[in-house]
Amino acid sequence: MTLSADSIALTSNRRSIVIDGRVTSILLEASYWHYFDTLARQAGMSWSDYMRRVLSDVGQVPNRAAAIKEFLLHKALASEGGHLDAGGFMAQWLLKDEHREIHLRTNRQAVLVGRSPRCDLVLDDEECSRVHAAVLRADEEWWLVDLDSKNGTWIERKRVIRTRIEAGTLFRVGECTIALAQD
Repeated sequence: MTLSADSIALTSNRRSIVIDGRVTSILLEASYWHYFDTLARQAGMSWSDYMRRVLSDVGQVPNRAAAIKEFLLHKALASEGGHLDAGGFMAQWLLKDEHREIHLRTNRQAVLVGRSPRCDLVLDDEECSRVHAAVLRADEEWWLVDLDSKNGTWIERKRVIRTRIEAGTLFRVGECTIALAQD
């Protein structure tokens, strides 16, 4: 899957599914549903059967939508020969006024930020969600995308869902301030 600004849609759709005899509702942006449906077709399954399979693989999680987005990001990178691990980017941790400041330098198309060990940039921060945000490169531009985090992703004093960022832009995830480093 090639990431483009058009593929980072803001419209969301809710679908209901029966899991373990209980109806649950999953809210994802249209672009995630489109990619999910494509993967389900490739697997020869209905979207609901594929969803049950994906959710059984991730196990019991408090935020299924975030887990599905994480799964889809991993799939998209794997289809381009990439994967999410700690290599391929550099983060410098600095202490500044008792808050952490991170300068992120990467050659990847996507960097997941959160508490989960599966994230590229793992933060030991109780204010940070398991999979909190993603920094994506699309059409030669950098994008910051909040992944349904509980406490939000912030630029200055404004909560952001999806926004284009440039090198040097400071954004906050939990108690950490992160900047995409200058080349």
